[in-house]
Amino acid sequence: MPTEPPLAEHLVNHLEDHDFEEQPEAPAAPRPMPTKPGTRAELLRAVVIFQVRLAMDGLRDLVLSPVSIFVALAGIVFSPKDPHKYFRRLMLLGRRSDVFINLFNANADDAEQVAPSADSYVNKLEAILVEEFTKNGGASGLKASTIDFVNRLRSRRQGSRAKNGNDV
Repeated sequence: MPTEPPLAEHLVNHLEDHDFEEQPEAPAAPRPMPTKPGTRAELLRAVVIFQVRLAMDGLRDLVLSPVSIFVALAGIVFSPKDPHKYFRRLMLLGRRSDVFINLFNANADDAEQVAPSADSYVNKLEAILVEEFTKNGGASGLKASTIDFVNRLRSRRQGSRAKNGNDV
């Protein structure tokens, strides 16, 4: 019997430790998209959120592609009686990440959703940005604080170059 390398052992143990219960899900009919007109700001917000979700989805796909091959091989080598064992668990993990990312806003009206989702983090980030925007006096204040920040970075950079003898 082959011995497991440390990375394979860690991944297999991680997948075994989690309680992934397969729950049959009935395919849900797509919810109709809202038809009420919105403002340009609401559209801009929706597009930015969609782009963040797309990035998260792409990153997840990028990670899961090689992991799926690895867990399939691990199943063949370490679980010959049930070679699909680890791959099924990965699929369940992928379903959970779909719910978390909520790419097409399918869970928008789920009031009973208690698990954290990407939306909750986006909402927190939005609240922080809005607070900073209003605290700095709107766009002009935000511009001034950004210019001040860039100037401080430049002065630090020039100070470190002068200290190292690398004058510009």
